[in-house]
Amino acid sequence: LIPRQSSLNVNDVQDKVRSWSIAALFTLISGFGVKGSYQQQRELYSQYLHQEIYASGFGKGETDFGWTFGPLPGTNRLAPGLRTTYAILVVPDDAEAIQLTAKGCYFSRKDFAPAKFEDMTNPPQGFNLQMVPKTEKTFTIPIPNARDNNFYVTRAYYHAVKPGEQIVVSLHGEAFSSQIGVLVNGVPLVRQVSLAQLKETEDAKIPGYFEQIGNKQLILTFHLPSTFIGTPNITLVAPGRAADINDFHLLVNSKRRRLREVPMFANAVQDAPLRIGELEIISQNSTQVVAYLSGTGFSTTMDDLDEAIYVNDKLIGSKEISLIAPNLYRLEFTMEQNEAVWQVRIVQLKNKVPVDADRKTFTNLLRLSLTSAKVLSATPADKNGNSTTTIELIGTNLNYAAVEFPRDTILLPASSDKAYLQFVSAMPVTVVSIKDNATNRIVSINVSANTTSPKKGRAVTK
Repeated sequence: LIPRQSSLNVNDVQDKVRSWSIAALFTLISGFGVKGSYQQQRELYSQYLHQEIYASGFGKGETDFGWTFGPLPGTNRLAPGLRTTYAILVVPDDAEAIQLTAKGCYFSRKDFAPAKFEDMTNPPQGFNLQMVPKTEKTFTIPIPNARDNNFYVTRAYYHAVKPGEQIVVSLHGEAFSSQIGVLVNGVPLVRQVSLAQLKETEDAKIPGYFEQIGNKQLILTFHLPSTFIGTPNITLVAPGRAADINDFHLLVNSKRRRLREVPMFANAVQDAPLRIGELEIISQNSTQVVAYLSGTGFSTTMDDLDEAIYVNDKLIGSKEISLIAPNLYRLEFTMEQNEAVWQVRIVQLKNKVPVDADRKTFTNLLRLSLTSAKVLSATPADKNGNSTTTIELIGTNLNYAAVEFPRDTILLPASSDKAYLQFVSAMPVTVVSIKDNATNRIVSINVSANTTSPKKGRAVTK
């Protein structure tokens, strides 16, 4: 817990003075008398150096932990503002997320601080705690797992060129680190902020450049000597992993194969037929969609061809289309959630006359759907007979959904097509229902049982 204890050295000076006096007067009628007085004073001067604590953490090693904040030394009231704290948690190595519930309360310095989390709601006798209104909040924190710490590549797109020419390669995957580097035949490529604005360099020692687009895409552009034919060795180096991707089984130009099986530099470059591959949503805002369209045979700036792209027979404007790799388009278009399918059509024209075309139908990626639901883990029953079960959901548009059944269950979207949910129940769940928050449409699916032995600590750790 950080801060474990925050304090200041205080130089305390005290000066105590005690004094008292007594006086008496006695007189006779004749005029004689006695008068007396006594006075005493004692002064004690002391100086001390001590620590005064104004912030401290509690609950180290426990499931209930927090911090207590007091006035700064020299003041009598708690100053407003934000406090920054840190906590290092030990969680199971296969946990998907942590759920934290936080509350706040205040009390007099003369009273006791709460010892447990539940004491804030039901304080024991003798505790005078005042809850801060509307401070209870639940946070769900995803935990990066081994897959997130180690990148992996899933797809590659490029159009073969003749030896000595410049080639553009688009690599797609997951968890590309911001510190990743690229080697081509052992020579590092130079990281570039914007390849589209790159000016030519006369430095022959630099074979090329690369640009990172988010954590899921790398764009490489490089050239090799005119004597090289084939596919060079491409190595990705990140803080957590380094790998030669030539032997990876990838979708290379929309076909499952190894990278080394598809030459990048060849003397005889054959034009691939026009084919539509996959459609992948990058982002969405209501009905506005940004997506990648992969395939083969797309026209380039060197071809004397124009291409028109339609989605459900609606032409996408030229400003919403950009060819970011030889076999990869970036599209922006508007679609409705109630449309069952998306039909994508590409038409190639030469002098405004169609010369080739291809079409492919996709399921509406904006529409909530479920294709599978399986149990990942189930903990042993506790003393009340309840078991904690974690279920993995596969479908579409899951990041905009909520759980309808079972009740009191939290949905943790990992992506638009994958999510996890966890619930505590004494009875096994055979059906899961989720609701689209935008359209209130509800879909259900049967849950398949897990064939592996139960494993404790999966998905959400409270």
